[in-house]
Amino acid sequence: MSRVLKKLETGSDQFLGMIGFVGILVITANAFCRFVLRISMAWSDEFLRTIMIYGYFIGAAVMFSQGGCMRLEILDGALKSRVTGYHILNMVLECINIVFFGLMSYYAVQMVVQYILGGTTQSTSSTPAWILPFGCAIGMVIMTVVAVWNVILHFSKVVKN
Repeated sequence: MSRVLKKLETGSDQFLGMIGFVGILVITANAFCRFVLRISMAWSDEFLRTIMIYGYFIGAAVMFSQGGCMRLEILDGALKSRVTGYHILNMVLECINIVFFGLMSYYAVQMVVQYILGGTTQSTSSTPAWILPFGCAIGMVIMTVVAVWNVILHFSKVVKN
């Protein structure tokens, strides 16, 4: 399972890099067209907003999977010497993450489904409205799955001790 997570992590890192590169290209092209050619690229603002949301939420999920989120390191450091207590604390924290990210996933997916069923589009273009919250849903689902996986890892370490 960890090999699959590593491949997903690598793929998501590449995806995020591609999002950043495409964003830079679009911003540069937009600036060139607007200030040199005096042509407007009306679609560029909405496109950049969309890829920023995907990059943000998928990037947050990658950071979460790598353990890069903020935490109380004082308590963490004090409990590392007590291996069982450390893993129990982390299981509790991951259960809280499961509840939070699970609820966020549920509501984001529910919003996507409502937009799809309603055929709602963006007010500035004919782009389907579900595309923006779908980026949030992807990130929240990934974080929920990672939190479940972390609970399993910590539980196995508690059982070993």
